[in-house]
Amino acid sequence: ILHSVRIQFTLNSCTIQSSHIKHRLNIKVTPPYSNTMKETVGLWRKLCVINKRLDGKMAIVTGCNTGIGLYTASELARRGATIIMACRNTERANKAKTRLLEMYGKNSEKSGETDIACSQVKSSLKPIESDQLIIEQLDLASLTSIREFVDRIKSKYNKIDFLINNAGLILQNYTTTEDGFEMTMGVNYFGPFLLTELLLPLLRNAAPSRIINVSSALHKDGCILKPDLQYSKENYNAMKAYSVSKLANVIHAIDLKERLKDSGVVVVSLHPGTVKTEVLRDLRKFPMVRDFYTFNYHLMMCDN
Repeated sequence: ILHSVRIQFTLNSCTIQSSHIKHRLNIKVTPPYSNTMKETVGLWRKLCVINKRLDGKMAIVTGCNTGIGLYTASELARRGATIIMACRNTERANKAKTRLLEMYGKNSEKSGETDIACSQVKSSLKPIESDQLIIEQLDLASLTSIREFVDRIKSKYNKIDFLINNAGLILQNYTTTEDGFEMTMGVNYFGPFLLTELLLPLLRNAAPSRIINVSSALHKDGCILKPDLQYSKENYNAMKAYSVSKLANVIHAIDLKERLKDSGVVVVSLHPGTVKTEVLRDLRKFPMVRDFYTFNYHLMMCDN
């Protein structure tokens, strides 16, 4: 399992102990992944010191009721942006909104806090107002839901400054969307693809604007499947399906970059690193996957 994910830095005489893994390892850099990965893992953290305010900007963040999306929404809102919280479960989205206001609202003691040791950034943060957080229902497993969401957005707004395709999942067992797509590919790629393409007019209207695909370094392990990009029920593998979906995200971003090069719309893909989120919740009951990610998480957190 360690070889398959190509651990990209050296550990000398490291002992991993768990219910399923107990080995002494000497893990070395495996080209070409070292160049791709070395700037993305926690051991090479870089601090964001951008102090720009985003007042008057409109951002759509998918899957922002938890994890990376939740804190992306909070940091954009603290800089003045209005956030459309595009979530499948509106009840959870409302709880997330309440949580953000409790953490960073006007009456919160935490409203001026930051994890970044930079006075310039701290000075640019302001308490979040309730009307900065707008909840809209969006199910990326449904093409109908996506079209209805875009219709509502277009009826209310004439521009979108940032589209952050953050929502994603990985499932141990094969299942399909209501449109018949394998679920991982449907939610991670086909859904965001349609959403992005339909929102392009509003992004062009806001230029300079930005599309951000939250991908993964695991896209390096992906292989485009022909003819329809998807695994069947017979050959389904959770990690492979996830890797393919993230590769598709990256390819779509590259294509968009070419198509939009003179429009003022910037398109980027990002690898968020090792972050403890709910994306792996369906895999936690599988010991080998659980043990690997526990090991990897502790590597990212170690001081030396």
